[in-house]
Amino acid sequence: MNNYTVMVLWDIDGTLLRTHGAGRRAFVAALRPWVGCVDVPHGRTWAGRTDASWVRLVARRCGVAPPPWPVFVRRYLRALRRELRQRPAEALPGASALVDALRNQSGVYQALLTGNLRQAAALKLRSAGYAPEAFRSGAFGDRPFARSALARRARARIEARVHVRPEARWIVVGDTPRDVAAARAIGAFSLAVATGGFRVDELRSAGADLAVADLTATSDLVEWMLGA
Repeated sequence: MNNYTVMVLWDIDGTLLRTHGAGRRAFVAALRPWVGCVDVPHGRTWAGRTDASWVRLVARRCGVAPPPWPVFVRRYLRALRRELRQRPAEALPGASALVDALRNQSGVYQALLTGNLRQAAALKLRSAGYAPEAFRSGAFGDRPFARSALARRARARIEARVHVRPEARWIVVGDTPRDVAAARAIGAFSLAVATGGFRVDELRSAGADLAVADLTATSDLVEWMLGA
């Protein structure tokens, strides 16, 4: 049985990769038949929320009932596949190398903490060149949880699945103040990266334990994450 001592929860968009707006465009295309006034905000307003919460929010703003969830999911995934074929997602600087470096460390468990639907997360990761199996479990945006509640869900799932040592170091890696707050909610350290919509100083002001411009300093980041 593995005894894990470092638990890393990864955000996807703005942290591991960028999709050049593919997710937002697919979201709008999937919602439009039900929500004619669909207007999904860009940038910071979008960042850090779950897909399920956005469906409810946009429908409420437009004064209509949300679409049937299974139908929305099918339409969204179909549109996302089309968008990613036209322009693949792109791994952000240093992110893939850091994931690989952590995979080579004993006692490290990597999982996802993302507002994406589970299937959408896999599509984006593969498009950007990641192996989804590098991330062994996690919590996804299939339900309208707040980010902090999603983090608690991820931690509970992981602790029920694998043996986590009591002194394990938990780390949330993300690009928004919501990721920093999620780390705080589960007693984790926060590694915030300014490859999304927020600057280093903003992430530091939000309370990040470590805020960096990008993830290219692989050796230094691995050392910090291992608590060395």
